[in-house]
Amino acid sequence: MNNILEAPTSKGSFIWNSIMKARQELCSGFRFKVGRGDANFWYSNWLGTGPISFVVPYVDIHDAEVSIKDLRQNGVWQLDRLWTQIPEEVLSSILSQDITFMTVWKILSSGLAQWMAYIQLVEDWILDGEKKNGILFLAILWEVWLSRNATVFSQQNTPIWEVVARVHSLVNVVNRTYGTSVSNRQPRWVRWVPPILNQIALNTDGSFYGAIGEGDILGAELVAILQGLKLCWELQYKDVKCMTDSQLALSLILGDVSKFHMHAGIVKEIRKLISREWNVTKVHTA
Repeated sequence: MNNILEAPTSKGSFIWNSIMKARQELCSGFRFKVGRGDANFWYSNWLGTGPISFVVPYVDIHDAEVSIKDLRQNGVWQLDRLWTQIPEEVLSSILSQDITFMTVWKILSSGLAQWMAYIQLVEDWILDGEKKNGILFLAILWEVWLSRNATVFSQQNTPIWEVVARVHSLVNVVNRTYGTSVSNRQPRWVRWVPPILNQIALNTDGSFYGAIGEGDILGAELVAILQGLKLCWELQYKDVKCMTDSQLALSLILGDVSKFHMHAGIVKEIRKLISREWNVTKVHTA
């Protein structure tokens, strides 16, 4: 069985159960398209009412391997070549069948046509948004969609600040990849001091290297610190030396920050991590 429309209904994963529920609504909108005609005349559901073998007493051994294309030549049925007798009602259905040599949508009904019109409106909206706002618009749609899926399928609520940070990160990656060439950029050396024995160094120097606004660089530095601390905690390190070359990022983490600051959410998450039962040393590097 390689057709999901004919798959047996059985309980499975959340995704499979969802597919089965959706299939009940979709089946009525499909019809069978014969394709090249290689499907078996008797045992495939090419009429859309079930295999013909279900309504005949038996299929003669001479007919068992007959395909649809074997019985239709130049647009004309040649059913007289069969050894198996076909009931009159089935025969009438076959002769009236408009053969289109795959599973496709039926001719649009008014209801389905309305849905297709809605889809076209959404497509036009996306194209218009991309035209006016470029990659930023598409990045927002993508990250919001991922966040929604995480909530629905994994019960993971993604903070708004994290969605915003991912949007900025995705835009920056796309711009660096398809924007101006980076071949002429000069390397920047960063100093690194090794940690003491049994201590882990988390170094976020150079976590962002680009030519965009200062606010984005700060956000990238804070996200790097947050994700690095999360990784250290998951790996069960208990003594971490967090090293950053951003004095501003360090000041936000250690000092007061307004709840209206654009990175207040990230700073709050970093502080929550640091407050856990482990030792995190914050160091500014030149």
